[in-house]
Amino acid sequence: MLPSSTPIHYISIKPARSRQKYWPEIQRANRLIKDICDSDPGLRYIDIVPVMLNRAGELRGELFTHDGTHLDKRDYALSRKAIRTAVEDLAAKTPVRVSYRGMAVS
Repeated sequence: MLPSSTPIHYISIKPARSRQKYWPEIQRANRLIKDICDSDPGLRYIDIVPVMLNRAGELRGELFTHDGTHLDKRDYALSRKAIRTAVEDLAAKTPVRVSYRGMAVS
């Protein structure tokens, strides 16, 4: 069992060219999940959607493989950067707590 102080990170549902008809529902699900994360200090929401959109807010099709669903190397790199930035920001704001056999060490 995880200690109650362990943060849980939720990564947003990504859009896909092949699932554009579901995008309104995906956006709604992401908003609901973000609201839940915002209301619980142990949850963190990481939004990877912005790196997948162009300036007009449209899906960047070049980030997907030929099937329109799976990401290519460029999008994995962009998503990884967004996730790393969010986790590093959290780490910088969160004091390190160390315990040994249930007793606080620091």
